[in-house]
This record gives sequence, C-alpha cells and structure tokens, in this order.
Amino acid sequence: MRISRIVWPIVATASLLLTAVPAAAANPLFGSITGPGPAPSSPLSPAVPLAPPETPAAERPVTPPVGEESPVAQTRAQIVIDRARSQLGVTYAWGGGNIHGPTRGIRDGGVADRHGDYNKIGFDCSGLLVYAFAGAGVFLPRTSGDIFRAGTHVPLAQRKPGDVLFYGPGGRHHAALYIGNGMVVESPHSGATVRIAPINWSGIQPVAVRFV
Repeated sequence: MRISRIVWPIVATASLLLTAVPAAAANPLFGSITGPGPAPSSPLSPAVPLAPPETPAAERPVTPPVGEESPVAQTRAQIVIDRARSQLGVTYAWGGGNIHGPTRGIRDGGVADRHGDYNKIGFDCSGLLVYAFAGAGVFLPRTSGDIFRAGTHVPLAQRKPGDVLFYGPGGRHHAALYIGNGMVVESPHSGATVRIAPINWSGIQPVAVRFV
C-alpha cells in the first residue's frame, strides 16, 4: 500500500506531461518543437503596405516656372529662324516660294515684271515666311495681308524671336521675321536677295504677329 501511494502520483504526472507536449507543438502560440513558429498577427497591428519607389529626379516631368517661355515654344521659334536663315542670298522673286522652298516668280504687271521676277527662282517676303514656318509645322496663308490676320497680335514692344513684323495698311506691303537683337530675316524687294537686316521702323505696324 505504501509503494502504490508513491508510484501513482509519479505515473499520473508523467501521463499529463506526455499529453501536453503534442498539444503545445500544435499550438502556434508555443511555436514548434524544432524551432520558433511564425509570429502571431495582431488585429491591432495591420500590415503596412510598402510605399512605391520614388521616381528618380531625372525622370520627373519638368513644369516651366510661371512666366517663363516653354522650351517647346523656344525650340519651334528657333526652327523657324534657322530655316529662314538657310535661304540667305536666295534671289527675290515676286510670288515665289512655298513650303518646300524657292519657286519661280509670277508677273505683277509692274515693278516685278521690269526686274524679270517671273523668270527667277526665289522668294518674295511672304513666300519666305511660308517656307520658314512650315519647318515648325505651321502652315501660313500665302500673302502678307492674310498672314497678318492669321496670327496672335502682341504689342510691338513685346516682340520676341520668331514673331513676324509687318508694314503698310493691314500688313500688305511687307513682312519680315524678327530674330532678336533688333534684327530681321527678310526677302525685301525685286532686285535684292534674302538677307539679315536691322528693323526698318518706317511704316511698321504697332503689333508683332506670333505663331510659335
């Protein structure tokens, strides 16, 4: 009787331990027998999504500051100017010139005929503008008066390179491309050639006309 009273508590304790070990192994709060289990998730600490990687500064779109001219507008104006300058020295021919370059002049029944413009290959003032602006995707009307009415008028004092300056009523007498620093590219008159010259202030319209 004395031995059985000692052995029974030992057997009962061993039995409880053997039952607890598998239960602990199956419970995620206790981890694994062979190593730590996954950390329990808490409803009070939801997973925080990672922020998307920051775009490198070199790839971010650039917005021109307020008041500054768009780089695209600057580029188009320079295309127009360069295309006009490429024709320096080409003969004046009344009615000559289109989007592709100089063409044969036409008769005017007056001064141009006396200079034989109808037998020359070249530009008149508006023909040079038609050619220059076509390079920037701007297709102008053919005569200086129509070009004057087609664009945006700005005060002459606010002119910038790429604007067009006009002469005579409604701009019908002459047109020249402003290139900056008080200079223009123009095809001035019969007997002359395409040239760079200072602005002629006599008879000039009080506005410049802007297309780019």
